[in-house]
Amino acid sequence: MSCFKFCKIKSGFAKRALCGAFSLCLCAAVAAGPISASAASQADVDALQDKIDAAQDKIDRLEKEKKQYENDNAAYVERLSAQLDAYELKIDYLEKETNELRENISDLQDRIDEVTANIAQLQKRIEENQAEFDASYDTYCARLRAMYVSGSVTELEVLLTSGDISSMLTRAEMLQSVSEQDSEILQDLMDIMEKIEEDRQTLTKEKTQLDEDKASLEKQKKQMEENLAEAKSENSKYESALAEYNRKISSYNSSISSARQSKKEYEKEQAEIEAEIREAEKHYSGPGYNTGTGTLAWPTYSHSISAGYPNYPSGAYHGGVDFPVPSGTAVHAADDGVVITVKALNYSYGHYIIISHGNGMQTLYAHNSSLLVSVGQNVKKGDVIAYSGSTGNSTGPHCHFEVRINGKQVNPMNYLR
Repeated sequence: MSCFKFCKIKSGFAKRALCGAFSLCLCAAVAAGPISASAASQADVDALQDKIDAAQDKIDRLEKEKKQYENDNAAYVERLSAQLDAYELKIDYLEKETNELRENISDLQDRIDEVTANIAQLQKRIEENQAEFDASYDTYCARLRAMYVSGSVTELEVLLTSGDISSMLTRAEMLQSVSEQDSEILQDLMDIMEKIEEDRQTLTKEKTQLDEDKASLEKQKKQMEENLAEAKSENSKYESALAEYNRKISSYNSSISSARQSKKEYEKEQAEIEAEIREAEKHYSGPGYNTGTGTLAWPTYSHSISAGYPNYPSGAYHGGVDFPVPSGTAVHAADDGVVITVKALNYSYGHYIIISHGNGMQTLYAHNSSLLVSVGQNVKKGDVIAYSGSTGNSTGPHCHFEVRINGKQVNPMNYLR
């Protein structure tokens, strides 16, 4: 008699234990083959689903925060952009004006240098004419001495009683006492010197005006440069503020992209594990393996529910129904089937069992304190398969019960009778 038939016709704890022993033998044989149901853990699938949900929640939260941030700062960013445009125009204008001032100052400096050179040249001519005048004057004085010697006392007295050369030349009586030739020479020299002095004064006046104009332009340039520096400083502040906004948006985009990539990787891994589980289900179906009726019995004596499907009282997603029972309470198979997963974890579902009932239906029993069945074992509706507890992610003793149709969690209450 096969272990499967033996398990079907026998009952009681000892018989179930014997059936379990035979099933373990079967599991060992199966494990040696290409399929290992325990390698593809439903807890891993669900843990990945939790990660997928968490990643999606993160994506939703970040996109919401990003949208809120964009909405909150839309007017601010618009003002920043407008200010940047305005300051860019202002900076362009100030730079253009400053450059024009620099060119004007450079032109003025060239003119100042030219006038300064002309003044120096005129000064040199004045000095040369002064020397020529002094030489002519010495000759003139020598003549006067000669006139004195020849007896022209009156003229000599006129000359010698003059205080300086200027007063001498301006006195009509002195000019009348010199010879016509000497008078013309001295007068020509005086006219030349007066003209040169006139030109020198004109150029000096022009240079003074040019210096004043240059100083005024330098002042304007300094003010323009200060305005330009201030505009650039303000522009830099607006650029920094806009850069900070863009950095924040970029950070959101990067985080969203990272979360999407993580979600994609989790989904890929989950799909691979689910494919393994489907293969395990196929392996444990057919002749020799129990199938259910489609109508499920309650897994515990208690029909009280502390957390239903699909949400906890807090609103968080809950993929099954929680029956609060003391630790050690018998947990029963909800229908005929074959055990495809037996896991003893210290996280997630803790110590849990999954039974395949055929036609794509599975039931899951989690957070048990001890497990009484093994992978590949046939069970009948009502068989005790575990004792309740609070293992894994649990806040207290209870039986977490799930129903899955083709791998998708559904409401267990629609199947319990």
